[in-house]
Order: sequence, then structure tokens, then C-alpha cells
Amino acid sequence: MSFRPYDENFASRLTDISVAFYGCQLAFRELAEETEWRPVKGSPAERDRDRLQAHEPPYPPETATLIVFLNYFYMSAASEHLGALGALYEKKQVLIPPPALLRCVLEHCARILWVLQQGDQPVEDRLARAYLEMLFSAVERKKTTGRMHGKDSEAYQADTNALKALQEQAAAVFGKQIKDAHGRDTLRGQQMPGLEDCVAWMLEFLKQAPGTADHRGIYDYVSNISHPTLYPHIEMWNIGERDGEQTLVSQITLADHENRAALAIVPFCETLSYLMSYNGWPRRIHGQLIEV
Repeated sequence: MSFRPYDENFASRLTDISVAFYGCQLAFRELAEETEWRPVKGSPAERDRDRLQAHEPPYPPETATLIVFLNYFYMSAASEHLGALGALYEKKQVLIPPPALLRCVLEHCARILWVLQQGDQPVEDRLARAYLEMLFSAVERKKTTGRMHGKDSEAYQADTNALKALQEQAAAVFGKQIKDAHGRDTLRGQQMPGLEDCVAWMLEFLKQAPGTADHRGIYDYVSNISHPTLYPHIEMWNIGERDGEQTLVSQITLADHENRAALAIVPFCETLSYLMSYNGWPRRIHGQLIEV
């Protein structure tokens, strides 16, 4: 069974999409270099940092930069995934791999926006959400180390001690740590949602995919293509004919590719815009990206 190649117009449009993905990655790199990821004087980010630094009794020194630290690494990850999407579209490897990277972009942007959400919330709420991210990370590290090296290993004991120290620090900052009935960490009434719920929250927050009955369906969609799930493969192909022989014809249209691209690019651009407002950064780079 052979595969029908993309025609010239289809291939050219895939190249255009790759340029948009690359543009997102370059926008992040240019922004990071231009701003050194430092908030502008008088910005909400600077006010948050100053309030955390001036707190009495003093918070641990690292709390003042924890939110910025998280934003940088998660946004960097999202931009790298977009760069990888650009490479796949440039090479026309666009059927199975892209949704896995698309899911990663959605997850990282959702986490940034969930931590950073402002409104009338005090900085302590943002700090609590950042601490929940840190606690989750420490639990995952401990679990992974135990499975890879065994629970009798020095590495596992070190990770166990690090998690305990972080839990004690969080309790010192926010008061007694509260666990719900399912053992989930709760700080200042904040609980960390699972990735599926967090992505759904972001899509609703950004008013993206408004025709979707349940925004979790978008996460299901990209996950089912990424994981061994049969129905997306069945729906992806049709049997056609070329030069008198049967051939597989992709049922993924240009509109499908454009919609997938938008599903990654729009949240990234919105998250970038949110970060610019929070840090008081000039919006020139965002404007150039939107034009692409």
C-alpha cells in the first residue's frame, strides 16, 4: 500500500505553518534576551516581588523570585515545543507527532496562566499556586527516583528529605498545610488541578474553542492521537487510487492543520501577552508575532 504525496499547494501551506511555529519560538528568545526576564519598575510583577521581600516575618528568600522562575522555565518549554512543531511541519511530518507537542504547549501555557491569574487576588495566592507546583514536582521526583533506583537508594532518601523540607517551608509560609479528603495539598484554599482540567480552564479563560460543549474534549482529542488509540488512525486515512493501484489518502485537510496550529499558537500568544502585562514589558515583540 503506497501513500499519496502532498500536492504543491498543500506542501507550501504546511511550510507557511512551520514559519508561524518558528516565529513563536523566536519571539520568546528575543523577549528573554531583550528583557533578561526582569520586571519593569512599577509593574505588577515588581510589586509582587517587593511585597514578598518586605513580608514580616520574612519569607524564605527564594519566594520573591519563585513566580518569575516558574514562568520562565514553563514558557521556555512551550517555545521549544513550538520550535519542534516548526521542524515537523517544515519536513512535512505532520500526521502523528504534532498533537503530542501541541498537548505539551497547551499544558505549559495552562500552568503559567493558572499560577499567574491576577484580578483582585493578592500575591500570596499566586505564591501559593507556585508552591503547589513545586510540591507536585518534588513528589514526582521522589516517586521517579524510587522507581528507577529503589527506595533504599541514597538518591531516594535525598529526594524524600527535599520534599519534607519543602513541605515544612510551605507550612511556615502559609500556616498549617491542609490536605483534603483525597490527600491533595491545599494552600490558601488553592488546589492544583490536573492537566486535563487545567487546559480546559485555560481554553475557557481565553475564550478559545467556544463551540466545544466541554473544553476537556480538546485535551482528549490531542491525547488520543498521541497515545495508542485506534479510532484516530482509522479516521485519518481513506483508500483511494493512483495509477491504477490502491493508495492511502490522508483525510487531514489544510483546515485541520490550520486549526491545530491555532490551538497551539493562540494560547502561546495570549500567555506571552499576559506575561508582558504582568512584567510591564514593551509589546513590540508580541505585535510582530501577531503579524506573522
